[in-house]
Amino acid sequence: MTREHRSAIQRTIHTIKIVSVTLAGVAITAMALVMLAETLMRYVFTNPLGWNISAVERIFMPMSVFLALPWLYLTAGHVTAELVYDRLPTAWRTSARIIGHLVLILITAALTYGGMVTAMDSFTLGDAPGWVPE
Repeated sequence: MTREHRSAIQRTIHTIKIVSVTLAGVAITAMALVMLAETLMRYVFTNPLGWNISAVERIFMPMSVFLALPWLYLTAGHVTAELVYDRLPTAWRTSARIIGHLVLILITAALTYGGMVTAMDSFTLGDAPGWVPE
């Protein structure tokens, strides 16, 4: 791989990291604003929103977690098992790293597939977040 290609890949990865962590921050801010709006509507105007919990738990919380993962991964901000990993022989470290990446890819594929199936089921059934009168 040439130096120019490596530099382009590094810029792309850096851009993905910045965009994803920014979107995670937006999700956290939106979550806080929705909960503030719910508090005001419930206790000041006695007219709760009703859709806020669904939006927070189905949209904003997963966004804040999963969009922060690329940044955590690239900055080594995630929890690591360095105590064990650092004591492994070099060949084992390489194998452990490969296995870890394969497991990460499989889990990501499973989560993506599950999310797509759930989204398609919701779309097919006409499910939408909203307030249902009591």
